[in-house]
Amino acid sequence: MDNRRIFIYIAVMLIIISCGKLKNPKERNIISFKNNVDSVAFVIERLNKTFEKNKKKHFVYGIDENRVLFIEDSSNNIRDVGLLTDKTLLKNSLLSFIDVTRSNEFVQLIKYLNENYITRCNYEKGHYLYLYRDNIYMADRQRDLQRFIVFAKDKTEIEDLLEDNFVNAAHGGEYNLAYKIIDQKDNLFLLTHKDAEIWEN
Repeated sequence: MDNRRIFIYIAVMLIIISCGKLKNPKERNIISFKNNVDSVAFVIERLNKTFEKNKKKHFVYGIDENRVLFIEDSSNNIRDVGLLTDKTLLKNSLLSFIDVTRSNEFVQLIKYLNENYITRCNYEKGHYLYLYRDNIYMADRQRDLQRFIVFAKDKTEIEDLLEDNFVNAAHGGEYNLAYKIIDQKDNLFLLTHKDAEIWEN
């Protein structure tokens, strides 16, 4: 093997090794907030009741890395509401799904969750799933890295989320849309995709 081939071989191996060692801090695999678990659970339960009362389904809300709030409108389009720090945020018509007297509380609650590593909420199979510690993005490993917090009185309440649900993948093969529990603290369960590989470093 000549020097050029050796160099190429070493370069390829280094790329493979570096791609295999994605950073995944151990905090992503456990429930660990800035504030105590009880206070976060209280906020999530309160938000869930607000969403249920106002029949919010599908994508509920999201906050991006610039602290911009997004809400799904009545046509199921995801729309930019504005910066969480903007004093005029509460006047935005996209927040009209909540009673005007509760909209300020809603913004304060989602700010609190954002400070505790929760940036988004989706509705699935009758449950509100909150995206947890989504600050790492790695395209082809994203399903392995996604984590969700769900509030439930016990495991039986979320059994439907844990049941196998296979769908065809665009590139062939199948995806399992089911979840698995990787941690639990009181009424909060930490979920990831059932077929996700779990590691930490």
